[in-house]
Amino acid sequence: MRSKILKSLLVICNISLFVRCKNNESNEIPFFYENELSFLFLKEGYDKSNRWIKQPSNIEMLHETFKEIGYLRILEHLNWTEDWTLQIDNKKSLKNLIDSLEITYQSDYAPKYYKEFWKRRIKEGNEQVVHKVISEIKSISLGEPEPITVKFPIVNDTLKYLGLIELKDSLNNYEANQFLNKLIEFQLHQSAWNVRSGENFKFDNIKWDKKASETYEKLKVSDKYMEPWIKDNTK
Repeated sequence: MRSKILKSLLVICNISLFVRCKNNESNEIPFFYENELSFLFLKEGYDKSNRWIKQPSNIEMLHETFKEIGYLRILEHLNWTEDWTLQIDNKKSLKNLIDSLEITYQSDYAPKYYKEFWKRRIKEGNEQVVHKVISEIKSISLGEPEPITVKFPIVNDTLKYLGLIELKDSLNNYEANQFLNKLIEFQLHQSAWNVRSGENFKFDNIKWDKKASETYEKLKVSDKYMEPWIKDNTK
C-alpha cells in the first residue's frame, strides 16, 4: 500500500516539475515595454469613440505629417488606384467623396449624408480644420503640388519615420539595422524584439549587425503585454 502511495506521489511530483519547466520555458522571453503612441490606432482603423483624432490640433498634425510622407504614396499603399478608386471596388471614388464634402461645407442644401457629416464636425469643434484638410487633399487629387503650410508645419517626426518604413515592401540590411536602432531609441521595445527575433516576416533574411542577445540587453521588460507598432505576424 505504502509503495503505491509513494509511486503516486512521485508521479504527481514529476507532473508538477514538468508543468513548471514548461511554464518557465514559455515565459523565457518576457513582455517588453512599448511607448504608448497616440497614433497607434492608425494601424487598426478608425474608431468613432476615439476622442484623440477629433481634436483639431491632432487632425492638423496628422495631415501635415501625411503631406510630408506623401498622400499619393499612402493611397497607393492602401490599394487606391491612380483614379482614387478602390482596386476591389471601382464604384467607390475617393475623389468624388472629397469633392462632395468640400462643396457641401456650410451649405444649407446639402444631401442628408453630407449635412450630418458637417453637423458632427461642428459639434466636435473641428469643422474648420477638417474643411482645410479636405480642400488640400482635393488639390492633391487634381494633380496640383501638395500645399505648403505658411506657418511652421506640425509634423510628428516619429510618425513620419515609422510611416515611411511602413510603405516599403522590403528593407535592405542597412535599413533594417537602422530601423531596429530607431525602435529602441523611440522606446518601442516590444516592436524592436518582434523585429530582431524573427517575429515579423518583413525582416526575414536580414543580416543583423549585432547578436539577438545584445539587443535583448537593451530592452526594458514589462509586466504586461503592450500593443506594439510592429506586431508578431508569424502565428
